[in-house]
Amino acid sequence: MSTFTPLPGMHLTIRLNPVAMVEHLDDAVALQAARRMSSRTYIGYVDCLRDFPLPVKPYHKCSIQFVGQGLPTRLKDEFVERDMCVPIYPNTLHPLAREPLRAKPPFLFPDCYQYSFVTATVRVPNQNFDPKLAFWLSGKHVSEHHRLLSHDLYRRPVLKREKGVPGPDPASIILWERQSTRGPSPDLNRGPSTSDDEDGDAEDDSIASKASFSRSEAASPVAHNVVPSASHPAAPSDAGHMEPDEDPDIISLVKVALEIGKMEHILDPVSFLDEREAIIAVIKDSRARNAAAFAQDVYADTKSEVSPADLDAKDVLGDTMRLSKPPRT
Repeated sequence: MSTFTPLPGMHLTIRLNPVAMVEHLDDAVALQAARRMSSRTYIGYVDCLRDFPLPVKPYHKCSIQFVGQGLPTRLKDEFVERDMCVPIYPNTLHPLAREPLRAKPPFLFPDCYQYSFVTATVRVPNQNFDPKLAFWLSGKHVSEHHRLLSHDLYRRPVLKREKGVPGPDPASIILWERQSTRGPSPDLNRGPSTSDDEDGDAEDDSIASKASFSRSEAASPVAHNVVPSASHPAAPSDAGHMEPDEDPDIISLVKVALEIGKMEHILDPVSFLDEREAIIAVIKDSRARNAAAFAQDVYADTKSEVSPADLDAKDVLGDTMRLSKPPRT
């Protein structure tokens, strides 16, 4: 049975939808800018759902771990190195000899890697997702990916310390240990567990070939890794700042699909982050432009009829009402 949200471990094609992100602003300038943007399609897997799954919601926030082809070349900063990634089978090459992650069915593209510091929180509209059409990473391989991520997270403050740059204490980074593969972990249980086969992926076969998820099953936060737990930390920040969860309008609204086999080639996922920053700038410019226009309208309507004190009070009230988000109290 299909689900209305993607499930953790599913690979997706991901494409930013900039027009949908600005339509609610009622701003012709912003809409025109969004229409001029050229969005491209990328691949990543769903690390976790960041919303409790409910069919009445128009979309759900998901944490995405992006896939790239070849070792990363556009690095976040000087404290990210090219080996901060994990190969995806059939690719077996890595500077640190890291074991490849194995998707089921096997990944279709050569020379692919999960990039450690290219991640994003996105809004995925509700639609039908058939688990049997998906390329999966099992709970075991998602957990192994997180273990290697924790080592890359540890190396960043070490590199900063070596170069005399302030940063977190490397000792504060908790390194993951390998988890038992005999049965699913509490955070990543997506189906019946079996003993590992020779390549350690029997649970993948169970998911890919026998998956049958009802809507009630898809809504279980325990069964489908809704949010990271204290022992299952979130993925690293992807663009040099915190994910903008406090401002839902600027969380990327995307179009997704399960048919990654239709992709002709893999694009550099850092370009998705570039697209995201471009539409965020459009949204912020629209907010600033609309707030200023409203203040001017208030001034024109009242300057000949009220005292300066009344005008000041009305301007303040108008600005407050027109802000896209009220101030926190």
